[in-house]
Amino acid sequence: MSVHKIKRSNKGVGYEVRYRDLMGKNRSKTFNTEKEASLFDKNQSIAKSNGTLIDYSEGKKTTQKVYEEWFIPMQTKSPKTITEIKSLWGSHVEPFFGKRSINSLKTIEIRNWLLQADKQNVSPDRRNRALKNVLVRVLDHAVDMGYLSKNVARGSNGRVINAGMKFEKNIRLKRVFSFVELKELAIACGEHQLLILLMGVLGPRWAEAIALKKKDFDLKKILADTSLWGADLSALPGFEQAVQKYV
Repeated sequence: MSVHKIKRSNKGVGYEVRYRDLMGKNRSKTFNTEKEASLFDKNQSIAKSNGTLIDYSEGKKTTQKVYEEWFIPMQTKSPKTITEIKSLWGSHVEPFFGKRSINSLKTIEIRNWLLQADKQNVSPDRRNRALKNVLVRVLDHAVDMGYLSKNVARGSNGRVINAGMKFEKNIRLKRVFSFVELKELAIACGEHQLLILLMGVLGPRWAEAIALKKKDFDLKKILADTSLWGADLSALPGFEQAVQKYV
């Protein structure tokens, strides 16, 4: 590493630090003063000697790219977790930070994004979950990979910057379908009829329902004993064929 005085066409004299990145490629960074350049050069030398050198070129990666890297091992999680992560990313994080380079993100921007959920007509609780469960973890990954020196979504004490804030959940009134309404809905859903009936009558959550396998059912008992369903579902048009086909 070394500091070189250079002439710039529009900004006058500058001081360029030349160094090699983690991949052995030649890199350079220019500063307005020799003091700034020398300090950067010194810090780079120390970081290289103790194994904490940051690849500044990788900091230009977009948040979207880093999210895709981080998400790869997440695909082994439960269907519910995967769906939740994708939803929080797509609804809250990507529209604001997806195209931004990770080294351009600022703590104040993330804090304002968190606090402005109400003004943007989105759930503050969901925005807070998007911060804790997605954005913070994506930036943690960037730090672990050497793309960033620190996670700007965490304070100096390492805690997420939402510490001390309160977020109220929006509670929606729940309405229970009558069996007649459930039957009409199931029929209207065509090939998804059985899934709607399963969820409407037996009450599994979404992740539980889509994870069901054929081995989880006693097909003969289901068709013979309609009391298991709380109603005579076998009388529905095509019910037996649907069970045979989709379970």
